[in-house]
Amino acid sequence: MKKVLGAVILTVIMNYSWSQEIKQVVRGKVTDRQTQMPVIGANVYLSESEPVIGTVTNEDGDFKLEGIPVGRHALQVSCMGYNSLTLSGIIVTSAREVVLEISIEELVKQIDEIVVTARQKKDPLNRMAVISARSFTVEETGRFAGAMMDPARMATAYAGVVAASDQRNDIIIRGNSPLGLLWKLEDINIPNPNHFASITTTGGGISMLNNNNLANSDFLTGAFPSEYGNAMAGVFDLKLKKGNDEKYESMLQTGVTGLELGLEGPLPFIEKGSFIGNYRYSTLGVLNSLGIVSDKDLPGIPKFQDLTFRADLSGSMKSGKYTLFGLGGTSNMDLKFKPDDLGPDEYLDVENQNHYTNCRTGVLGLSNTYRISENSWIKSTIAVTGSENVVVSDTILAHDQFRLIGRTRSSEARYIMSLKLSNRISSRNNLKSGIVINHVNFNYLDSNYLGETLNRYHVWHNLRGSTTLMEAYSQWQHKFNDKMTLTAGIHSQYLDYNSAFAIEPRTGFRWTMKNNHTFSFGTGLHSQVQPFVFYIYQTEVKPDKFIHTNRNLDFTKSIHVVAGYDHHFLKDFRIKSEIYYQYLYDIPVENHPSLFSMVNVGAEFTMPFADSLVNKGTGENYGLELTFEKFFSRNYYLLITSSLFQSGYKGSDGIRRNTVFNSNYTLTALGGTELDLSKSSTFITDARISFAGGRRYIPVDLEESRIRGYEVLENQNAYEQRLKDYFRLDYKFGFRFNRQKVFHYVVVDIMNVLNTRNIFQKVYNPKTSNIYNVYQYGIMPNIFYRLEF
Repeated sequence: MKKVLGAVILTVIMNYSWSQEIKQVVRGKVTDRQTQMPVIGANVYLSESEPVIGTVTNEDGDFKLEGIPVGRHALQVSCMGYNSLTLSGIIVTSAREVVLEISIEELVKQIDEIVVTARQKKDPLNRMAVISARSFTVEETGRFAGAMMDPARMATAYAGVVAASDQRNDIIIRGNSPLGLLWKLEDINIPNPNHFASITTTGGGISMLNNNNLANSDFLTGAFPSEYGNAMAGVFDLKLKKGNDEKYESMLQTGVTGLELGLEGPLPFIEKGSFIGNYRYSTLGVLNSLGIVSDKDLPGIPKFQDLTFRADLSGSMKSGKYTLFGLGGTSNMDLKFKPDDLGPDEYLDVENQNHYTNCRTGVLGLSNTYRISENSWIKSTIAVTGSENVVVSDTILAHDQFRLIGRTRSSEARYIMSLKLSNRISSRNNLKSGIVINHVNFNYLDSNYLGETLNRYHVWHNLRGSTTLMEAYSQWQHKFNDKMTLTAGIHSQYLDYNSAFAIEPRTGFRWTMKNNHTFSFGTGLHSQVQPFVFYIYQTEVKPDKFIHTNRNLDFTKSIHVVAGYDHHFLKDFRIKSEIYYQYLYDIPVENHPSLFSMVNVGAEFTMPFADSLVNKGTGENYGLELTFEKFFSRNYYLLITSSLFQSGYKGSDGIRRNTVFNSNYTLTALGGTELDLSKSSTFITDARISFAGGRRYIPVDLEESRIRGYEVLENQNAYEQRLKDYFRLDYKFGFRFNRQKVFHYVVVDIMNVLNTRNIFQKVYNPKTSNIYNVYQYGIMPNIFYRLEF
């Protein structure tokens, strides 16, 4: 670490004297937010430059600003009959042109131009979302300390969001299970986009999503619009960035997580066609292949690779605009445990065992956006997605001989068709409707060795099946005026496996008063299908006779009610508060009295098997969220969020308990600043402090565990206690260097700077007959370097 820091400081000294002013191009397209038609004659200019640099959009809505100095800039867009828009914090570098896709909103009153300055992150990209939603920029995923360029880890800085653990990026939203999170990419529901992930979870160890490919996107935490279905906790609505259609640009990046290559540029022989793609391979995997790091030096070396791309195949074809996009990755890890691998007070039930994990995920889609008229367009998308998780375990016998003791294989393949129709009825009324057909083929295999006495293998589950989930929605937006908006819509979904059907009405209201005081309200019904493995779970009623006791499970349902207040002041400051209540019902529980409830599923990497489930469980989440935010300007930003909440449920025994996710509170404070060392070099620094209530757990019955020789839990006291409260300090610093046509970015991001020992879980150790703590990650430095040219 000292050598690395010394090299960074030396680099700064060598580059400090460089003061040549370097300039770049900022260009893009301005369109109408609703119709996506180009806006002709819009004024586009840098609002903080002296003298002012500006231009006017042409007949295609295109603009181009040349001679822009490198650094941060604010771009203003205004046009007669439209709300003006300000984009703050745009980073201009020497190696890449800044290409922007900007949409502005039509005024209800068609009078002389009115300037309504839009604040950064004030509104989501989806204007149907009036509450519990915000957009985030690509730069934020790399700016926040400890985020590791991961959208999910970045989101834990927002109010109402808690990280499930340091090891994985599963997130808990308002006390809901991580399984309630919906991932969307280019309007398509996608499987878990993480490495080392199970198909029945929504998180993993390392994100496949490459922030170098992402465009500005939305994150929603409740009462979402009707176009979002099959989710109860939240939505990541992700968009991929369009490649540069005029010049070729490249990027190389190396760090602790991976080695990466990125390319983008125009597609030959296709008018306004472009592509962008990034490939990454794990750094430790490369070092292992070169023999620099071995399995003996570092047991369980994570090896992974991923690819993200988007290709715009046409820009002006009469048949519409075609876009091809994809995301894919593989990951594997070999864990080999021996008695001397563990300390005297540690215990794992995998001693003398080897575990081999292999995961694969892929998404491939093709979309067509076709203009029906000046006020209507339709987007059709077809896609195929797949995911697979294989875990093989064996044990050491003697003389390096191994016996297979277990194998699990889970896979899902999905074939998706989506149609979305958007229609501008008038300046006051907009309508958005669509259908989604999702056909799923699934396969789950679970087998293991039964032991020395039986000396045979047994297949517990070998489940195959298919089903189709069909969704339809329609959403109407009415603007009473430019300050008051009402949305109303309905979402429905049908599962043909058991004919489960749900209709979900939703509505929202937003009113902006004088001096930027905004009140908002949203409510609606949301439902979600169960993990498919539960539907086809087999129960053996007689020898070799099985029945599907969970076949007729209905959707889990949740009613969301949210009210919010938002106030912007002093140009760049914002305070926001939201209060919410969620009532969950039709939750699967066991048909005999027990504490089991599907509401707690998702807390672990593995999925529990439970048969004879019925939709009779209930639950509720309620809380208060507060946000204080200073948007990035004058070289610094601040974000302070806090949440107080309760999350409880009732199982089939009728007892009201805390959910495993009820940590009660979270408080996060982060901020950062930038210092210009010269006209072309900048020093950046960010810090984050995280507090959260400890995780709920079921205590160990120590006396009974000592008698039986294995862990026995006190189920009667389930989730009454919390682990010690969580605390973590993250710190990041780095440098941006601009040279002629070359850009350097060096960052040191240190998670858990103070090496705080946060407890992850309590485990019974039969070797010592005592309980010991399993801890989360200690201090973890992440160093990476990016070169753009």
